[in-house]
Amino acid sequence: MPLSRRELLASLGAGITTGHLLTEFEKALDRIPIDDCSMQQFEDALDGFQSAARSLPPARVIDGLTSHVAVLEMLCRRTAGRQQLVWRRMQARYAESLSWLSEERGDLAAAIYWIDRASQWGQASGWRDVAAYSFVRRSMLAISFTNDGHRAVDNAGAAFGIDGVSPRVKGLAEKQMAFGYALVGDENASLRALDRAMTYLAMPLRDSDDLLGQRSVVHDDLFAIFRGAGSTHRVGRQ
Repeated sequence: MPLSRRELLASLGAGITTGHLLTEFEKALDRIPIDDCSMQQFEDALDGFQSAARSLPPARVIDGLTSHVAVLEMLCRRTAGRQQLVWRRMQARYAESLSWLSEERGDLAAAIYWIDRASQWGQASGWRDVAAYSFVRRSMLAISFTNDGHRAVDNAGAAFGIDGVSPRVKGLAEKQMAFGYALVGDENASLRALDRAMTYLAMPLRDSDDLLGQRSVVHDDLFAIFRGAGSTHRVGRQ
């Protein structure tokens, strides 16, 4: 859903909704050019936020990211056609980062909200992988917050209902299904899903694959890590 003006200002912590300050604020946004230079600034800012998130508590990073999402929303409203697709994709990437930080903070509602926004804005930009990846993320939350193996399998399986999804996203979905099956005690299904995951993850990457989720290199050690995680889930349910 598009952010309303009130939501925009609230996310920025601006404390203004009417009057002269609001007018000046909107004028300031109107002066931001819609060009490659501005896009690069948002790209650099996202890199900076992601680097900061590795050493700072989520709360220290979330506000800044949310502010940038709000500004991106206002800029997107000034675009059309192919140009808008590019800006919506950037907005989806910010939302995806916010979903991880919200999860790390323990805020399930916020994590789901940002997962849904990433999916919505990704679909609006024609980026099918982020829409499919949203189901992978929901599967992760089903495990990390509720230990619900059945829901984890169902959510991850939904990623395969979207056409044209990259092998990497399919591999991550199969990995989540393996964990879900492990949680419900179906070891054979878990191992089969894990084998499929490794097959998908060994396929060539697409250009946009490094923009989503965890970055892991496929090798025997990775298989051992995934299998070990599955074993942990099986033990955890006993």
